[in-house]
Amino acid sequence: MNQEHTYFQRNIVRAFAAAGVVWAVTILMPDGFLAPFRAVLAPIAAPLQGFVSWIAFETGDAGRFFSSISELKRENDRLVRDNQRLTREAASLAEREEENRLLREVLALPRSQDQPLLSAEVISRDTRESSFSFTLNRGSLDGVQIGFPIIIGNGQLVGRVASVNLTSSTVHLLSHPESTVAARIAGTSVQGVIRGDHGLGLIFDMVLSGEPLNPGARLVSSGLGDGLPAGLYIGEIGQVRLSVDRLFQQATILTSSVESDIRFVSIITLPSP
Repeated sequence: MNQEHTYFQRNIVRAFAAAGVVWAVTILMPDGFLAPFRAVLAPIAAPLQGFVSWIAFETGDAGRFFSSISELKRENDRLVRDNQRLTREAASLAEREEENRLLREVLALPRSQDQPLLSAEVISRDTRESSFSFTLNRGSLDGVQIGFPIIIGNGQLVGRVASVNLTSSTVHLLSHPESTVAARIAGTSVQGVIRGDHGLGLIFDMVLSGEPLNPGARLVSSGLGDGLPAGLYIGEIGQVRLSVDRLFQQATILTSSVESDIRFVSIITLPSP
């Protein structure tokens, strides 16, 4: 084993020595001395030179190819980032446009009986009570008091202030189990009470059985005994039915709002009693 290893080492040394001699001769000898050898070696080396040139050329093309792929990948990554940024900006603009639309509706509300209005935003909802209540970003520091009516963009009454803190207030919607509103059919003397229908909507109740209830008729607050101003729009009559004891009529109420979608409201700031 040692003999083979020693033999291999000797051959390596001899190869390096021969290469050194060739190099020395090539460097130190005059140009004319090697001319005959060049004439003999040139035809033999030509194919090798061509192969080496082809390898160099193809290697250069491959380098440019892979470099272009890397550049395309960087450009694609940049375009993806730009697209994501533009998508976020478009979503943000759409959100702002929707907020502006809602705010324009609030600012364009009709002044019912010349009552001053205070704009407010819904900042939370009471999930324990479905969508019966929500919290506004206005409180006693803004002049808000318990009982103030809450209306939305088209002047529709949707609830009343139930409790007030310094900078916020809680609103009970008309669908709240504790909410009742004295109402009448607009332009008539037909009276009744509006209450929540177990979270399913609103009911116009306690209407005498002989009174005319026509689907589509508009309902407004009557202002009788509940501290609300008269004439606040609430909704329209839907389906009509008799009460269980058949002494009164009831009607479902159709409204133009979805309580869970309410984001901006106006508070009617009533004068102190």
